[in-house]
Amino acid sequence: MAETGAVNPFNITKANDLTDPEVESLWVDVRGEDSDAALIASVKPASPMPMFVLGGKGSGKTHLLRYCSYTIQKIRYAKTGLGLLEGIQRDRYIGLYSQCGDLNPGRFAGKRQDEEVWREVFAYCVELWLAQQALAVGKQLVADAGLTPQAERALCANIRDLFDKMPAQAATVADCLIQVRQLQRNLDYLVGNAIFSGELPVDVQATRGRLMFGIPAALAKAIPALRGVNFVYQLDQFEDLTLSQQQHINTLVRERRAPATFKVGGRQFGIKTHATFSDGEVNLKDSEYEELRLDERLRNSGTLYKELAKRLAGRRLSQASAGDAGEDRANLAAWFDQPDIRWNSDYFREISPEDVVQERAHFLRLIDQLHAAMPVGLAPQTRSERTLRRIVEALSVPDFPLLEKVNLLLFYQDWARRRPLLDAATRIACQCAAFLAEPEAKSQYRTKLGHFKADLMAQMLRENREKQVYAGVGTFVRMSEGLPRAFITLLKQTYDWSALQREQPFVTGRISLEAQRRGAIAGSDWFYNSMTKAGADGPKILGAVDRLGQLFRLHRFSDKPIESSLIGFSVKERDASHEARQILQVATSRSFLVDIFGGQRDRNSADTTTKLQLNRMLAPRWDLPTARRGIVPLSSQAIDAIFCQDQGRAFEALKREWDAKLNAPFRPAGKRSGDDEAATRSGGQPVFL
Repeated sequence: MAETGAVNPFNITKANDLTDPEVESLWVDVRGEDSDAALIASVKPASPMPMFVLGGKGSGKTHLLRYCSYTIQKIRYAKTGLGLLEGIQRDRYIGLYSQCGDLNPGRFAGKRQDEEVWREVFAYCVELWLAQQALAVGKQLVADAGLTPQAERALCANIRDLFDKMPAQAATVADCLIQVRQLQRNLDYLVGNAIFSGELPVDVQATRGRLMFGIPAALAKAIPALRGVNFVYQLDQFEDLTLSQQQHINTLVRERRAPATFKVGGRQFGIKTHATFSDGEVNLKDSEYEELRLDERLRNSGTLYKELAKRLAGRRLSQASAGDAGEDRANLAAWFDQPDIRWNSDYFREISPEDVVQERAHFLRLIDQLHAAMPVGLAPQTRSERTLRRIVEALSVPDFPLLEKVNLLLFYQDWARRRPLLDAATRIACQCAAFLAEPEAKSQYRTKLGHFKADLMAQMLRENREKQVYAGVGTFVRMSEGLPRAFITLLKQTYDWSALQREQPFVTGRISLEAQRRGAIAGSDWFYNSMTKAGADGPKILGAVDRLGQLFRLHRFSDKPIESSLIGFSVKERDASHEARQILQVATSRSFLVDIFGGQRDRNSADTTTKLQLNRMLAPRWDLPTARRGIVPLSSQAIDAIFCQDQGRAFEALKREWDAKLNAPFRPAGKRSGDDEAATRSGGQPVFL
């Protein structure tokens, strides 16, 4: 097992489960070409412009916002020897972090009260809630600034003037905080007991926005060091609020007053509205607020996210080893076993070890297919056992089973085009021989090997009843799709399986292929099962992605896959049904499908089509690739069959159609439908309808 008493350094995957010191110590940032610090710069913590920080589950929103919060700011200042006000002057902001769920928003409904009443009670609760945050920080700022008692009393008088119904005179900011806390307790008591009393006699003592915006202004006036410093209310988990409650927060965003502003964090699907209560106005992006889609930024950053993932793992390992060997352990690639997948390696001979070529699984399949096709005239130029044997001999490369798979791929492509099979096998044998004589020379054969090697390897593993391979840090980075928590989860599961197999992960030796495979499957299950919490949409999304996964699996393990590494598709959404469009949208917002940046142009028109990809965290569920090359255009009928729940029979018909087109003996060209002909791609390859 791992070292005695060793704790999995990747155990904690959620930022909510980290302490403030852990949030600070586990933070990593990366520098990009367009910014000094990619993550911090992207959230613009000191900007007065409000921002919505959106992303899928595990995209790092909470860690990012918490890292910009006042409690973590203080830890950073202490580490660098800065005083509190000195550090704040440098940062030019104070982050007031809280989670919307802490409001217990579900209690502001029902209980024999009108919706309008609850709207006002919720607004007052938010006012008191945020005022307490500003006062709690203000108490420490006043102490650090060394205000005289007289100056602090003047500050408290200004705060007192913010109330419509003035509280008792206070001499210190601490006293002001106690007063507001008492108002909050009284409100909580009334809300909690409304269901029993049927009454809600709330005494609203402050107008919306007066406290939360006025207290920062009063502090900045009393403490010169705070001039030009923004008080940033960081409201995380925005999706926990109802539509009406979000509308109230949107109103505050619109009506903000300096030096207060907002950073709002939430899931992409969690934004229910941008409407406000300000005369029906709607907040507009880049006018009333900016938007940062965090996982999209990371996913589209290429090498930037790879570097971030590497640093995340390295920091975890460094912390776990108290810094002793952390940097050495952080050389992640060296710790993960990977197969030698060069075309001439022994690995492929180990997968398919039969000495008699005709007994290899891929040739047994071919022989069975030819036997079935010959009597019905579906094997051109093949009418005898002698011809069949000559075909197999021509396609054989005894020392290099992977090249036999390349030969078979080319052979099946010719078969689908109804070319004479013996002639095809002979020509392919010549192409293979030319490749063996000069492997580095450019050729169609070499290109085919490069494009389809991963899929052909997957086919070999399945044909020989071996388990699929998901190995290497690069694979885990691709799978995580710009979601740092997904990457950490993959490492967590792999570490656990490695330790269970009595390996010593990140201590000695390498993490085995089996541990990595099991880790990938466990991580995939975690991601898949997260959709069970999606309410009514959950089963619809799971059903749709399961159908999509089935089709991609059928394609990958077919005789003649049309695209290599196929996990993506494109569609004109406007032509699909309303239900299909809705499930496409929800599945994308919940990151089960990933929007491939930019879409793509239809070949026959100027219309932009939607270009999507199955989230690679799901790849192990259907033995799919983690690298994407191919994109298959799908018709509106195919999209409806996949994404509409009541289209089970249509989906089964679609699967049969794919199977017929992708596997020998293939559908005769003369019997293809008019739609098939219209969808034929350059090179004679059909688009699936």
